[in-house]
Amino acid sequence: LSRPFSLFESIRKPSYDSGLEKRQFQRTDCFLGISYAVKGRSFRDTLRNISKGGGYLQTARSFSVGEEISLDLPPRNHGEKVVGNVVWVGPEGIGLKFRVPDRALMQKRVSGQENQNKEFTITKKETCQMGKIKQKKLRWEPAAGEESAKYKLYWSENGTLDYTSSFAEVGAVTQVILPDDIPSFPRVAGNLELGIAAVNQAGNESDITKISAYLDFTVPEAPKSLVVEDL
Repeated sequence: LSRPFSLFESIRKPSYDSGLEKRQFQRTDCFLGISYAVKGRSFRDTLRNISKGGGYLQTARSFSVGEEISLDLPPRNHGEKVVGNVVWVGPEGIGLKFRVPDRALMQKRVSGQENQNKEFTITKKETCQMGKIKQKKLRWEPAAGEESAKYKLYWSENGTLDYTSSFAEVGAVTQVILPDDIPSFPRVAGNLELGIAAVNQAGNESDITKISAYLDFTVPEAPKSLVVEDL
């Protein structure tokens, strides 16, 4: 006889494969901004935990199970990369499984045996001091007839946006995640003018497509004096 169906069990179990049952290696909590490449396109998001076998990448981007990702290990000037595959997709990020040949390198980096990098050993207690910013996705349709076009993102805090405004060259992509993808983007709260322009191979720019949006990339002051008291 089959056991009775449990609605409670079906609700508790996530719709994606979290990989917890198959996890072989202990994870280290971290809050690490990391660059990576997918199908030749570069992005930047945040690793929230990592081990020599895999990791959890917090991202608002869309991925499919099985996609290959190449991660740049910090410090970036070492030129070391780890290749992995997406093993599950969740509402706020993806689970990664590293290829077997890369696991020895990851073990050294995570355990701090090679060029100890404090970024890899940040604990949950320390991440609480950094604050957490809710990301925003900015996307646009590619320029018609310009398959090789690159793009420039402009922004202005004073309401006037033109070619003299602050900008960042974002490359041949059609979306960015703010503020993570643009290190120079202001961490402010208020109405901002945003604009995107296409740049062709000759260096000529299109008109700027503009939008006005309220953005808040500030974090509140942390609570003070956390104590535990007897009742």
